[in-house]
Amino acid sequence: MSLTGACPGTVLVQATASIGRSQLLVCSALMAGITWIKLKPLIIRQTTSKIEPEEGSIMTATGWSANKTIVVYEMAMLAAIITTLTAAPRSSTLLHTVIGGLLIGAGQLSSVLLVKKPVGVSTAYEECGRLFWDALGGKKLGALPDSIVFACGLITGSFMTMLSVPATQEAVARSEKVPLPFILAGGILLVFGARIGGGCTSGHGISGMASMGLSSCISVASMFGAGLLATIGLGL
Repeated sequence: MSLTGACPGTVLVQATASIGRSQLLVCSALMAGITWIKLKPLIIRQTTSKIEPEEGSIMTATGWSANKTIVVYEMAMLAAIITTLTAAPRSSTLLHTVIGGLLIGAGQLSSVLLVKKPVGVSTAYEECGRLFWDALGGKKLGALPDSIVFACGLITGSFMTMLSVPATQEAVARSEKVPLPFILAGGILLVFGARIGGGCTSGHGISGMASMGLSSCISVASMFGAGLLATIGLGL
């Protein structure tokens, strides 16, 4: 994400706005999804045991009740917001960044309530890769997977928003241009990293942490830690 300036979800928004080389990045990510299907068995060890969601939760790891866990989690998030607003400069935007975060949370809530599925984008790249190989092998294709339909909805929603509120496209247009080598390498790393980790920023950061998943908390901490190190190392 530090190399490309995007995550598996935001790159679709940037590509919809035709920003920089974002459309090329999407192509790179799709190629990575196609490659991932062939390499997945070599990278991810298959297991027959199924881990229930509650077994990998913060409540199980800490022994806390669900109510206590939620209170501590919300206090930690509030502290993070206050610290960020106090210490970090904020550019002029159409809406306050906290409002943007709340709207993303509302999107997660609507997804769970309406379609009984949490928000996540990176699975769509894997599913596109699977469809590619199925079509190449002459297999009959069925209905589009939900992850791809969700990604199409994200693209459509982005387009409609930018059409209705031009200021949103102007905000996306401020994204920095990324060198071509970073695009090619970043597209591969975006997809491979998300699939090896079992989710992207939306899958872990929005859905996983909202459900108190311990692995998601570790993944998000790793994302921010890696971003910090990449920023220092690359001088971004």
